Amino acid sequence: MLITLVEDTTKGKEGDLKQINVPVRVGQAVDVVAQAGKPKTITGFQTHTTPVLLAYGERAELATDEYIACTPFLEGLVILKKNPNAA
Repeated sequence: MLITLVEDTTKGKEGDLKQINVPVRVGQAVDVVAQAGKPKTITGFQTHTTPVLLAYGERAELATDEYIACTPFLEGLVILKKNPNAA
């Protein structure tokens, strides 16, 4: 399961987390150990909107650069923050 959360900026609720729907690519996990550069970590992917149910052997990655994940693994509850360099 993958659920994405962001900090709530509503007045009086600062610091709380709220669920947000973002596009993610879900596909078969690929072993990228000892590969040079920044290789893709999934293959044969489909684009979905969170929340998403991940099967055994599947991995997810963010489909847009609008948000940055606070963890390198997109599993379970993932906290996102706005990308200051996003267009």
